[in-house]
Amino acid sequence: MSDCDSFAIGGVISYATREYFSEEQPTENLCYVTINEFFSNGYVLVLVICVSMLARAILLRLSHIMFDWYAIRVQSALQAFTYEKSLHLSTSSLSSGDMTVGQITNHMSVDATAIFWFTMYQPWLWTGPIMVVVVITLLYYEMGVSALIGAAFIPVFGVVQYKITDILARLKNLVLKTSDRRLKKINELLQGMKLLKLCGWEEVFCSSIEGVREQQVKLMMKSGAYMIVSMSTAKTLTAMVTLIVSSDILIT
Repeated sequence: MSDCDSFAIGGVISYATREYFSEEQPTENLCYVTINEFFSNGYVLVLVICVSMLARAILLRLSHIMFDWYAIRVQSALQAFTYEKSLHLSTSSLSSGDMTVGQITNHMSVDATAIFWFTMYQPWLWTGPIMVVVVITLLYYEMGVSALIGAAFIPVFGVVQYKITDILARLKNLVLKTSDRRLKKINELLQGMKLLKLCGWEEVFCSSIEGVREQQVKLMMKSGAYMIVSMSTAKTLTAMVTLIVSSDILIT
């Protein structure tokens, strides 16, 4: 709908220019009004923009509420199932290292949160390509071949984003493993607190936990840096494509 609003704003500007700044006298046709003449009227286009913005706000808010509700239910169900499964784990599984407290915590917090965000934003998987096709079609209708030049940057940008996302996924996996190690060491420290006090190993365990924590923070900082690069690339692409398309229009 935002693209339709952009074209409607262009129509309003053309109508105002034609009515108030053009020296040509408009020809009046009192018999009938065609569809093109009706929608080329500036007042009609202003009404169309208002209705479009109102409908977009209502529909987007309703869709966000609906998918938020589904995502919360999915996250709560996963956390409940994980907690129930952890209660039925045998002592041998926990003591042998097949399943640690850190892994259970990651499953309940990190993994469930990831499923939450996927459930909330999964409609963009099928609405995104449709929006791209519609926008490119409208731009080609309005700007001609110059729109295809700007659309050619979309696959290039997709490859760059794929590489950055792959790096972010590997860093996220390393962060989770480091977090699991840190939680495991903290659990061992709490369970063996009497032995640590007796032998005077507090500083040794604290330095070990702090070292793992420093590794985790470094990985998180690196992941944040790649996230900044990804978001900056997305913001820069819009301005770059606009500049290239505008330059091509001025040259031709």
